[in-house]
Amino acid sequence: MAYECEYNSDGEPIEQSAPVKLAFHVEYIANNAIKLLDELIALEKATFKKGDSWADGDLADHLKKRNIVLAVARLQADGKLCGYVLCTSTGVNIHVAKVAVREDCRRQGMARRMMEAVLQAAATVRRALSSTLYVAVENTPAVELYKFVD
Repeated sequence: MAYECEYNSDGEPIEQSAPVKLAFHVEYIANNAIKLLDELIALEKATFKKGDSWADGDLADHLKKRNIVLAVARLQADGKLCGYVLCTSTGVNIHVAKVAVREDCRRQGMARRMMEAVLQAAATVRRALSSTLYVAVENTPAVELYKFVD
């Protein structure tokens, strides 16, 4: 992440400004999500450790299902995929199955915007009335993200 910083005469930082904000847009993927498989797998491999990654088949299996709700974030500058939220719809409930944001794109509000997009789509397209997710208590960034959802 890029930061702007001033230095004193000894070369030590004296003030650090906020991270430079990245311009991005969020897309809700209504159908044919499998077409994004290669991009999603690349992000999956770059984001998660081997044991937590769905790159070896789980992701493809999920994208083939009809009950998924998917939102992706792309950088406006180059159109590259920088994040996704994948949910499954089960009747009146939507379950957040996976959230991934490229490391150099974090703390930009992408995950929150993607969560808002999938929850809105779940409510309007899938007629979901509730949502669920699982998160480790020690995963502080994720816990903070999910606090906005009532």
